[in-house]
Amino acid sequence: MERTWLGAFISAWNLLLEISFPNIGLWYEGEEPKEGDSLRTVACFPIVGAVLGYAAYCIAWILCRFESLSSSAAMSAIIIVLGLEIITLGRNFNTLIAFLEAKIQGLKELETIAYIEKEPYFCKTSLGLMFMMALFLLKIACVALLIYYERTTWIIITLAISYAVQAKISTSVDLRTSQPFIESDNRSEKLAWFFAAVISMVIGWSYSPAVVIVLILAYYLSDRFNQYCQKNFGGITAKIIGMAGSAAEILILLTGVVLIARD
Repeated sequence: MERTWLGAFISAWNLLLEISFPNIGLWYEGEEPKEGDSLRTVACFPIVGAVLGYAAYCIAWILCRFESLSSSAAMSAIIIVLGLEIITLGRNFNTLIAFLEAKIQGLKELETIAYIEKEPYFCKTSLGLMFMMALFLLKIACVALLIYYERTTWIIITLAISYAVQAKISTSVDLRTSQPFIESDNRSEKLAWFFAAVISMVIGWSYSPAVVIVLILAYYLSDRFNQYCQKNFGGITAKIIGMAGSAAEILILLTGVVLIARD
């Protein structure tokens, strides 16, 4: 288990992403978890998101040095969105589409869980396929507009807050075990949101009102979604956690376009 905050970050990375961080001796898988290990891991969720966001920012910055703003914005958006899907193998986004498709079909709660947990997932309706294409293109369009209007830092804020949403959901009751999905206390969730707020305010100070609005909305909606899962499903699963993060990404990107993407 992790002994340091850097080790906690790596542990969080491995929990959230499909491309694992190599074990370089910062945590020890053969040892029993120590007090505070899970707390630090969950707290590092938004830091993982911020690092991914910074990588996206660097991609956009580099491409803008060699291409016109419009073409670099479009190219950067495609690379960034595809990259984010690759590091999660598209599972979070696919689960979101499966959830929407299940709701369109009018499936009941237990049927919905079985539907989104099924592997592999393929769209079974034309409307589901349309949702998938529309949301994917919406993400690309939002990222492109943010880069074009030189609001690329909003991508960092988006990922930091969306991973804080996953931190909040991850401390809920596991549907399969009736125990917390990640053994931790309320301090881990609060610390994750504190990190997300600090990162977002520091990076987005010039448009801090928009940051405050998004933080409040993200926390409120994630809390409501958590209650929905507990009431209707009896708990959460790893896929539900990822789905919540994917939905948060889209909503925060869209909010950024509406609030700050202008000349």
